[in-house]
Amino acid sequence: MVKNEGDCVALELDRSYQLNLCEVSHAIIEHPFPEMRIGVGGLLIPWKDLLVPMNTAMDGCLRRWNWLNTSATWLEGAALDGEGTKACFPSIQRGSFFPGGGLATFLLSGLPTRLSHDNESLSLKNESLSLKNESVLLSNESWSLAVEVSLRAGPQKGTILAVSPPEQAPILSLRLEDTDLVAQLGEKVVLKTPLPGAGCLASGLLLRVTPAELALHLGTRESSALIPEADFKTLRHLWLSGEGHLFVGGLPGQGDPPPTPEGRFFRGCLHEIRVQGLTLDLDSSHYRSHAIWAHSCPRNESLELTGAGGDAKPGSEGAATTTPAASPLPS
Repeated sequence: MVKNEGDCVALELDRSYQLNLCEVSHAIIEHPFPEMRIGVGGLLIPWKDLLVPMNTAMDGCLRRWNWLNTSATWLEGAALDGEGTKACFPSIQRGSFFPGGGLATFLLSGLPTRLSHDNESLSLKNESLSLKNESVLLSNESWSLAVEVSLRAGPQKGTILAVSPPEQAPILSLRLEDTDLVAQLGEKVVLKTPLPGAGCLASGLLLRVTPAELALHLGTRESSALIPEADFKTLRHLWLSGEGHLFVGGLPGQGDPPPTPEGRFFRGCLHEIRVQGLTLDLDSSHYRSHAIWAHSCPRNESLELTGAGGDAKPGSEGAATTTPAASPLPS
């Protein structure tokens, strides 16, 4: 709660005073033109102006707002009760929620080129997927790609992840097609694996690409297929050059309705994603749609969302200055 107390402004959290600002020359409420800039969930300055650029926006939900015990008109920011509003979930769990209307983008130049020596055995919550006979050498000929994902999703058509050159079709993609998990390299579908539990995916999976084959580990099940040498070299060259993108949750430039299954956004909860042994944080992404909840997933297994936000531009701030009864804070 933020409230006015004469010459001071007090911040109260859980009925306990946490901050008092009293360096003012007069009572704010008595000023003929009272104005105050309050950033909720983020900064009121561009993140690029910070000494260390970072995403300072908060991912959370505020309820029972009480602003300075007054109903003054707010002049800064956009209201959260209009277009682009996201609903507050009754209960949440850790993870990133993709409501089926957005994606996140990582630059390959910011991702590890090879599997770290310290992460030869990758693990996810409630899952342990071991990489067999792992030997990481420094030559291009031994290069391989390992992406481990833990998620929860129902039957759908949507892209989980894709590796793509700038403004070109993906070289590698992993997507859901109703009750199947589909891995594609180049223009060819390499693997199509049925999902357990009537098409519901609620376990960890590992995608591994080596010079000889593409392999999928889904829980205790494993499937693999030989791949063309040319397709592998194309993927390796793109990854080591760092000139492409890793898309998570969809592909850019999708129409409505999308023309193909791989052109649809993923809908579900992404608990964790690890690339070459590095756990990715959506706050560090090059771009993330405003529709995505970076650090909270609904506990409801049906993944129902009563409201979804629109897309945000790269580098946009998550600060807001308004007074809805219960609103999420975009991050």
